[in-house]
Amino acid sequence: MPRFDLEQFLQIMQDHKITRAYLVPPIVLALAKHPLVDKFDLSSLELILSGAAPLGQELQQTVEKRLGCRALQGYGLTETSPVTHVIPDDDTSEKAGSIGPLVPSTEAKVVDVDNGTELEANQRGEIWVRGPQIMKGYLNNEEATSHTIDADGFLHTGDIGYADDDGYFYIVDRLKELIKYKGFQVPPAELEALLLGHESIGDAAVIPVPDEEAGEIPKAYIVKSGDVGEEDVISWVAERVAAHKKIRRVEFVDEIPKSAPGKILRRVLVERARGEQVTRRRGCTRGVACRQGRLAQRESTRFTPEGSAVRSRHRPPAGLATPEPSPCRGCATPGPGFPQSQWSCDVASAIL
Repeated sequence: MPRFDLEQFLQIMQDHKITRAYLVPPIVLALAKHPLVDKFDLSSLELILSGAAPLGQELQQTVEKRLGCRALQGYGLTETSPVTHVIPDDDTSEKAGSIGPLVPSTEAKVVDVDNGTELEANQRGEIWVRGPQIMKGYLNNEEATSHTIDADGFLHTGDIGYADDDGYFYIVDRLKELIKYKGFQVPPAELEALLLGHESIGDAAVIPVPDEEAGEIPKAYIVKSGDVGEEDVISWVAERVAAHKKIRRVEFVDEIPKSAPGKILRRVLVERARGEQVTRRRGCTRGVACRQGRLAQRESTRFTPEGSAVRSRHRPPAGLATPEPSPCRGCATPGPGFPQSQWSCDVASAIL
């Protein structure tokens, strides 16, 4: 296919009786929940191998149940050329959500992110790996190499996970993306995987938002696939997680911004949330307000499936524009195409 199209993809799967599919999580999500799938015969499919981003336990089990095939995943990085873990085809362990055991000739350990000590089974920490497939280093960048590969040859992946008693590994989240709630570490990917198990949620992303009391709290962006409200989501998650992992805020959106391989672009959502908070602090509910709290030009943002932010400018409703406004912070020029009494604001562009 010149570009991915779900209907064309399903048609090819059906016509060529595909037995093994190597996919990324957004396509697995479509296979698990999109109504279009029911119009095609995918009975030849025996195995899905997912990579590029974590595949949660709930989503894995949902797609297996719907299609009647096995769904497995592996793990690796560009720096590991590229695989360190994978679940073999003939594996019968039924460990949903696992990236599998180590591939041959590879070592790994899970270490405490604060002091670097090696942890026991079922304890969460950063995964370090060592083996013949590990890169020699970053070209002409010794500093970056030394921060990634230690003196013993272990590559610090930056991924938080754990190994069970049988040596099967699980990825929880990226070290840099952990939400710090009252000193507790909350992995957004874990909550996202849980949310995808809700029958009325088509897609989800979780980010940290600042909170005066807790430091950070989890906020969920939800794409609906059925009838569900904010309180429904919050209470449903609360019944299934520890108190510090509860979703505290919910916002419904049309789509979740993702990269081409299917990784959630949390930075786009974090920037969006940051813009909303600045707007609220300035006392304006419709746009970025000026120093005196008057309405400035409103900017809204929507997201394409590829994760690109598309900004739109809207004229304020009649009666809300100030005839002689004070300039907004960072701006003292009228927006193009707007009367002098309606001002644009560079701050809006910066924070959205």
